Amino acid sequence: MRIGSRGFTLIEIVVSLAILGIMMTLVTGIFVSAAQKTSAGLAGAAEREQLMASFEQAAATGRVNGEVERQNGQIIIDFDGKKINADGEYLTGVYGENRIIMRYFLANQK
Repeated sequence: MRIGSRGFTLIEIVVSLAILGIMMTLVTGIFVSAAQKTSAGLAGAAEREQLMASFEQAAATGRVNGEVERQNGQIIIDFDGKKINADGEYLTGVYGENRIIMRYFLANQK
């Protein structure tokens, strides 16, 4: 701005707008990538919830849908040298586009 003038020149305004435009482009890119990561995380959470519901249904009813597989097995837990054995079933499930894999053990009731 020139000394004694009462405003900005056209060049100064255009340069300021160009700088603001570049800064907005950078900030918008950051917000878009953060929003995409958030939506992917929410989708993964929904898939995990769906798989947990499938596990609960398989455990409660004994019926297995396409996402959960049952397999007989045994688990051994070691607590400082004291071993606990349990027979039961492994429930294995794979769900969704993210290929979420969960595995649970259900001990047989004695």
